[in-house]
Amino acid sequence: MKKIITLLFSFVSLTLGAQTESVLESVEKNNISLRTLRNQLEVQRMENKTDLTLDNPEVEFDNCWGKPGEVGMKRNLSVSQTLDFAKILGRQRAVANTKSNLLDLQYEISRREVLKQADIICVKLVNNKQMQAHYGALLADAEKVVGYSKRMMESGSGSSLEYNNVLLAYMQALGQIKNLALERKNLLAELTQLNGGEALVFEDQQYANDVLENDFDTLFAVKSQNHPQFLLADEEVKVGEKSLSLAKAQNIPNLTAGYAGEWTLGEQFHGFTLSMPLPLWQQKNKVKHAAMAHQVAKANRQDVELQKRNELKALYERAESLQSVWKSYQEILSSYKGNELLDKAFQAGHINVVDYISSRSSYYDIVKMVADAEYEYRISLLDLKWW
Repeated sequence: MKKIITLLFSFVSLTLGAQTESVLESVEKNNISLRTLRNQLEVQRMENKTDLTLDNPEVEFDNCWGKPGEVGMKRNLSVSQTLDFAKILGRQRAVANTKSNLLDLQYEISRREVLKQADIICVKLVNNKQMQAHYGALLADAEKVVGYSKRMMESGSGSSLEYNNVLLAYMQALGQIKNLALERKNLLAELTQLNGGEALVFEDQQYANDVLENDFDTLFAVKSQNHPQFLLADEEVKVGEKSLSLAKAQNIPNLTAGYAGEWTLGEQFHGFTLSMPLPLWQQKNKVKHAAMAHQVAKANRQDVELQKRNELKALYERAESLQSVWKSYQEILSSYKGNELLDKAFQAGHINVVDYISSRSSYYDIVKMVADAEYEYRISLLDLKWW
């Protein structure tokens, strides 16, 4: 089971960026919730190992005084051992081992949820870095125009209205940069919290090289092979199977074998003892209950596969749609050739400052639109990755 979990993590990590992978490894190690869960599972795993051995042997000794005194004393000694066939045949241990596998898979599900949160924060940090660069360029552009407009106003060839308009654009860009700095601080704080309070450095400006699988059926076949929800449902079927086998074994009456001896004045008796309970009431309906639970587990396995397939299908179609939108926006941006013409027209005095700022703002809006579309697409890829 631990090998399976290792393979799961290796599969998920294939498309991670180097810095993102380092972050996730640190979060897995330091996250307080995961650390607590690991300790809790160790306690439960140890609990599963208890009561797997035979009951302790029993020793009984009697020392009785006779009355009248002439009859002397009577001493009894008995040593007995109960033989539980469910334990001897290993049925109870098999159930315990399968339940321990369930614990590993439950931890894997929780681990993936925590690491997905950290991975999403990393994507947000990349987007934040890109937006800072975007608004930084916008700010630098607006700053140049503000200086130009101020000189024009002071020379009398420009109006204060134009100057105020370009100053407003500059202040808006500056405000966005400040907001992005605050957002980044909050994101890093969230990442620190996930990392057990230890600060992490993340400076990646590019997304991980994730790609969308072209065929959904291929994607589902690959990802469902070692999906923890599927493995958990499989293990629950095994638990039902082992529990049914255990219930049948518990129908075999336990035997108690031992030695007994009695000593009285002038007489001795000793020999072997054997006892067996009559299985009349205690095991009633236990086998039937175990069989029903086994059937429910098998039906649940089929239901899990259907639900998870539909869930992945919805995520896949959303990612396809977002990918299409992103690529469409990219084509629009790549076909835009107006920047150089706009600069030349402005420098030649063919357009005024307000028109220039308005046109440049439209261009930056397109750039942001592309960046936002890519961000949404990257988030959808994370939903597929951690499905």
